[in-house]
Amino acid sequence: MSRFDPRAHSPRHSLTRRSLLGGSAFALAAASTPLLSSCASGTRAPAGGDAITFLSYLPMESLTFAPEMLADAAGHFEEQGLTVDFETTRGSPQAIQLLMSGSALLTRLGQIELMISAGERDAEMINIGSVIRGSSVRFISAAGEPLNSPEDFVGKTMGIPSEGGTSETVLDLVLMNGGVDPEEVDRQVVGLSPGTFELVQEGRVAGYVVGLDTAIILEEQQDDVVVFDPGTMISSDAQVYVTTPEALESDQDLLQRYITAVHGAMAEIAADDELDETLEKLRSAYSFTSLDDDAVAKESLRRYVSSWTADNERPLLHTDDQDWIDGYEELTSTGFVDPGLSPEDWIDNGLVPQS
Repeated sequence: MSRFDPRAHSPRHSLTRRSLLGGSAFALAAASTPLLSSCASGTRAPAGGDAITFLSYLPMESLTFAPEMLADAAGHFEEQGLTVDFETTRGSPQAIQLLMSGSALLTRLGQIELMISAGERDAEMINIGSVIRGSSVRFISAAGEPLNSPEDFVGKTMGIPSEGGTSETVLDLVLMNGGVDPEEVDRQVVGLSPGTFELVQEGRVAGYVVGLDTAIILEEQQDDVVVFDPGTMISSDAQVYVTTPEALESDQDLLQRYITAVHGAMAEIAADDELDETLEKLRSAYSFTSLDDDAVAKESLRRYVSSWTADNERPLLHTDDQDWIDGYEELTSTGFVDPGLSPEDWIDNGLVPQS
């Protein structure tokens, strides 16, 4: 097979796709849960204090949001005098739209989404804290026909949660960095749950994209599951806290207190070797599948802590300039973002605690 040149490829392609399992579970869940309550999949901090709205582009039934959840359950927000509303949007495009309109102060986005939006739409957004360093999604396949390298995807059909979303962009980047033309891989919209693995076992798709929690659940439940980490192939799939320049100027104190509270929660989790106290506090306010299972919850949290700290090589929430530039250069070299922009203007570490 000839090598693929990503510089000659336009990633903004259109493929014909069919929908399985009634479409995107992600879109349905996001559409049906505009506001979340503390006993279900999201929270409102105790009444009183200054109010801040955090936009989540995913339903908060995942330990990827453990920093936010523990900041609520363990009182870190309350200590900062904050009342925090968590609002689930219909994906990251709506989160960006609401943020840009001034309807909310803060959201969490992928570095990919921020840079594409800043490059294509002149959307002025600033990363004020890097939460997850590395990819928080995984590609799932079966041992009988594993997807272990980009070449394994050629001629196959990959399940994605939605068309044109970050998961599909991550897939494209993995393929392009591995010298594979993304047009050689078909896609179908499928669900995000562990049960979707049946489609892989039946041969209807070669694999599908899930979050880290779901990947760990599958590893616990299925002997023949194969998990591929896109972070081994790409450098731009970080997750960051995002605000606008206007909000950073007018509401710096609120944002500072939010970041301080989340930083405290992350440090508390990282210091809890056994994680029993962390789980007790989280379960006092939340209940969902990956949190309720001890083995899955502890393994998920340990992997998230490793990602938060880049295996103890980076301080919590601090954005490393070179990491940020490397991600930008990856996105420009693959045609997702125009070259010649100033990505250093899209980060501000000023709100991140130094200790």
